[in-house]
Amino acid sequence: MGKLSSSFIMFRIGAMVVFNKLIMFLTSIIPRKKMTVVLEQGTLQGLHYKTRLSNKSYVSFLGIPYALPPINDLRFKPPVKHPGWTGVYKAFSCGKEEMVEKKAVMVFIHGGAFNYGSGSLDFYSPDYLLDENVIVVTINYRLNVLGFLNFGIDECPGNMGLKDQLFAFKWIKANIAAFGGDTNNITIFGESAGSASVHCHLLSPLSTGSFDKAIMQSGCIFNPWAFNEKHIEVAFKLAEKLGCQKDDPKEIVKYLLNIPAIDLVKCTTLKFKIEVSMMQKYFLIIYNT
Repeated sequence: MGKLSSSFIMFRIGAMVVFNKLIMFLTSIIPRKKMTVVLEQGTLQGLHYKTRLSNKSYVSFLGIPYALPPINDLRFKPPVKHPGWTGVYKAFSCGKEEMVEKKAVMVFIHGGAFNYGSGSLDFYSPDYLLDENVIVVTINYRLNVLGFLNFGIDECPGNMGLKDQLFAFKWIKANIAAFGGDTNNITIFGESAGSASVHCHLLSPLSTGSFDKAIMQSGCIFNPWAFNEKHIEVAFKLAEKLGCQKDDPKEIVKYLLNIPAIDLVKCTTLKFKIEVSMMQKYFLIIYNT
């Protein structure tokens, strides 16, 4: 009976995702009024939408590059500022074409045990919050081995996922006024691992000044699932599983840079996590980085 219930729940979730994608596809083919904003990095263009429940107008900006893609040599390193672009970057933004009153800004950090999830519209629609007359920003950040691998060296210092978040906060602080946001009224909030992330930023002096308020929902850095004190051991275990027999962390990082990202993630399966620790402490936050 329990197995049948689980299958039914998964079917409902799948059906909901398919329905949302169908709605998004149908609305995407309807011609929409465009909105253009000019930032330090270049010009962005967004499209007007309306919320499903109250038919309130807003503009959606998606996929704005606040940092260079964390690929190749940047895979395990801190985020690097995006140099900008030429022409118009077709993103699709949030707000009204004529904005007078600056609106409060809410920046959402998704959960997922620091190993999965995203700020996708499939699960985190802004409709309810937009009805409260605020600007909503969701961000993506590196997860799992790509976001939290740590050898304790400059080539792989760890906590890249948290540093991605902070880089996004600073980008938002510098640019949200162009979208009608109040740069002095920015609230970061998140649930589960997103909440633990908020806690980290509240404690870290590096994050001071990048936001004004914070909301934590079901998670903090003191939860056992949120941090890992054996990150070096886990990192060596991963390298060994991927066929690297080297002992020098710098050489191991060079080796891992040549492994396709998808293979790195596939390697961190549930079996690997159980092998590493029965407490499932694998690629998580590390203190003092």
